Amino acid sequence: MAVDLTYWLFAASCALLVWQGFRQRDGMLQYPFLMGAVFTCYLLYQATGLYLHRGSVPEDAFSRMLLISALCCLACYLGYRVRPLRQRPGSSSYSSARLMAVGVLMTCVAWVAYYKLTSLTGGFFSFFTTEGGYSYEWRGLPVRYIFFVGFAYPALVLLLVSYLERPSKVRLAVCAWGFVVPLAFLFLRARRSVFAMVLLIGLLPVYFYRRWLPPRVVIVPGLILALLVLMLFPRYRRYTQIGAEHSGIADVSVRESLAEGLVPEGVDAFKNGVYAVGGITRMGGYGLGLGFYDDVVAHFVPRQIVGERVKADLMVREGWVDMARVLAYGHARPANQFYTGPASAYTEFWYFGSLFYFLLGMLFRNLWVRATRDGCVASRVLYASLIYTAMNSIAFSAFIFVSRALWTVALLGAALIWARRRHGVPLARVSRGGPERALLGEALPGANKEAGTA
Repeated sequence: MAVDLTYWLFAASCALLVWQGFRQRDGMLQYPFLMGAVFTCYLLYQATGLYLHRGSVPEDAFSRMLLISALCCLACYLGYRVRPLRQRPGSSSYSSARLMAVGVLMTCVAWVAYYKLTSLTGGFFSFFTTEGGYSYEWRGLPVRYIFFVGFAYPALVLLLVSYLERPSKVRLAVCAWGFVVPLAFLFLRARRSVFAMVLLIGLLPVYFYRRWLPPRVVIVPGLILALLVLMLFPRYRRYTQIGAEHSGIADVSVRESLAEGLVPEGVDAFKNGVYAVGGITRMGGYGLGLGFYDDVVAHFVPRQIVGERVKADLMVREGWVDMARVLAYGHARPANQFYTGPASAYTEFWYFGSLFYFLLGMLFRNLWVRATRDGCVASRVLYASLIYTAMNSIAFSAFIFVSRALWTVALLGAALIWARRRHGVPLARVSRGGPERALLGEALPGANKEAGTA
């Protein structure tokens, strides 16, 4: 009975978030819908596989996992409903040339890091071969290099914003260059995370500056197709790399691939979350925020410099959740698998961990309103750069948002401070027409509606 109740509560909560994307024209770019898409297509999909095969996991732990997932969904919705903070319309102005310069510099860093990464397997294209990236042991140098390769994504946001501020053929060509590494990861490694990131980075700045979105007759089927692609990418991955049997792509069965995800053996993240929630409930030892601290240490303290022992001593709680699940159920988490954001939030603060997503909702509500209503360049850059990290915090772990947001905000914050003009452009001199009128406090046609509650 508890499993039935919590499963349908989770399903209804997912539907509530997804529905927000259809209530208004730009709803599909806002926090509730984007988070709901991950909850529905990733967690609810896997939860359905376990729900259809009762007994494959402990029912008490399963119902708890369903409940914390539903609470996290509702927290996303309610946090985004909170009225944004009142802010005086600012006259901050940013140099598009400096934004472009920082974007180019960060892209160059990403290219150098990519070159160093591929040198570990002996060639510039070797990373995308069947013997390349997936053969690495992801610790040490590969982790260090891939961190800097990740600079390509916030750099791309800066390049697009600079181009949209002052369009030119040269800036358009630079933007195209910035897409090279992300698109290589997308098409050759079939990374669904990169697919979602590139899609959002491409759409959000264009909407912020041009208020352009594809028509709904294109958006809805395109969205369904995109969600199918996200589910099927792991199947295509083995055939898309250089040197693979590309003809195997045609042999991938959509029906069989989707069906495999609805059997217990095909469920990974949600099942890991069930055992993590159950293990902590039985064994105790809630983290009370130490999990976030450990993740920051894991990302920012280099083992090659301080040594493995020192880094291990700095981490307080590493491995406790995995130990608890083994002690409680004898279930070990497979290597390179995660146990989802809701489960990680539960292991820290019990059901109150869902408030983490409530706070994220408040954050992205403020960024969205500042980006769309007030025309704030900083909010546009931060929203486009951070929203995918928030989505990732559902699929992988709530901890990763804090650690990734720290370096993203530090990097982009420094860029924005440097690009900010010392004396803002007087309001009377802001260019007439276009979305920039929002800097004058003028509402664009339909702007209040678009910036309204999702």
